[in-house]
Amino acid sequence: MAPPKAVIDLVDDYGDPLDRDLSYYHGVDFVADFFGGAISPERMLSRIARLPEDSSFNAARLAKKFGRAETDFRGWTTDRLLAARLTTYLAWLTYAKQQENSKKKLTAPTPIPTPFDDGAAESKTSQFARMLQAAREARAARE
Repeated sequence: MAPPKAVIDLVDDYGDPLDRDLSYYHGVDFVADFFGGAISPERMLSRIARLPEDSSFNAARLAKKFGRAETDFRGWTTDRLLAARLTTYLAWLTYAKQQENSKKKLTAPTPIPTPFDDGAAESKTSQFARMLQAAREARAARE
């Protein structure tokens, strides 16, 4: 019985990360257990689906999707991404409040880079930066 196409496609695209992760997280020898018939294709897909968010397999999938290096995505989980984004937004809010109360031009905060950024400077192109500029212009018009 041949393995299902879904597993073969995953092996073709992500064989090394899958082998590392299945061995580390599930104690599975991917080649011997799966291709030897000890684990069914359904069980193998189930184990792949239960790999943690910061696994090498998920980093490889994101790297392929975004055209970046796998190592750029290792360790980035939803909570870490949210923490980086929240820290950046809090820095901008602090900057906006301090700038509002200051007569001199303050240095804008630098965003925390994440592998999901496209490389553009968020401080100049983000929606928050545009809203901040609009608020400044409205304030200047009132004065």
